[in-house]
Amino acid sequence: MAEEKAILYKTHPGHFKKEFRKAFWQIFLLGFGFIEISKLRRRIKNTAYRVFNDRIELKDPALELDEVIRIEDLLKVRRTQSADQSKYGLCDLHLETAEKKLVMTGIEKGEQLEDVLYIAIEKNKRRKAMQERAKGDYTDFRVGGLENMNDLVGMWQQGLISDEDFEAEQRKNRNQPN
Repeated sequence: MAEEKAILYKTHPGHFKKEFRKAFWQIFLLGFGFIEISKLRRRIKNTAYRVFNDRIELKDPALELDEVIRIEDLLKVRRTQSADQSKYGLCDLHLETAEKKLVMTGIEKGEQLEDVLYIAIEKNKRRKAMQERAKGDYTDFRVGGLENMNDLVGMWQQGLISDEDFEAEQRKNRNQPN
């Protein structure tokens, strides 16, 4: 069995640049900046977003986030970018389903992922519309009605039944009243 492949997106350290600078100043002034730096490094290390063909797995222990979103459930994808993030080519992706809204923070190449997810959303909408059209309304025909109609047309063309009998049988096959 082939192993499922995923594209891994992680929060880039540049996303936390302000927090790192603040923690470094705290080291010099107050001495407890080491704790903040270790928390930030742990968060960067443990935050991961895996994108599969059919789902996105979001894991961010700092935000107590461990979610799976099926791509077919996505309704909207929106990209935002702060001034600090634009320096490093980072952005946040906001994912929206009918039940929840989640954010992938500080990821690189977010515009590419946004485009791919947007295409997937549009493709899913078209697929659902096609399925709805394919369902159709077949309540007018009985089971086996098409085969009966083919036989009926053949007999009518050969002159084995009259026009009136053909129309009466046609109405019967379509469940229409006489």
